[in-house]
Amino acid sequence: MLTDMANRAAVVTYAIDPRGLESDFPTAADRLDLRSGPPTSQMDLMRARHSARFDSQGTLQELADRTGGLTVLNRNDLVGGLAEILDDQRGYYLVGYEPAAATFEKSSGKPRFHKVKVGVTRPGLKVRSRAGFYGISDEEVAKKAPAPVL
Repeated sequence: MLTDMANRAAVVTYAIDPRGLESDFPTAADRLDLRSGPPTSQMDLMRARHSARFDSQGTLQELADRTGGLTVLNRNDLVGGLAEILDDQRGYYLVGYEPAAATFEKSSGKPRFHKVKVGVTRPGLKVRSRAGFYGISDEEVAKKAPAPVL
């Protein structure tokens, strides 16, 4: 829902995780007992740390990916990440089209997802775009939208 609203409003999301590069390895603060046999507790700790970081960054990355944006993760250079995002804005183009009426026909009562693929033939260029859109007209969205809170 959020990505659909952002895409309809031509909003591109950029995200930065300011935590920087983090290690999954145990530290002295973890106080692991290495005499208790195989280091399974170390591996469990490392898996849990990796999973927690991945989960916390996943939403940021998915929102940026689905809106055609960029995510800066696992870096100790916050200024460099901001510079990358600003540099990305220099070559930003918005391309739009009006889909055919058949795009909004529902199959089995649900709107279909229409994939979008954008490519360029010029060497050295990179393209990021939205993954696609649901076949829901602006009028249908307006009918279902909640009244604004004043």
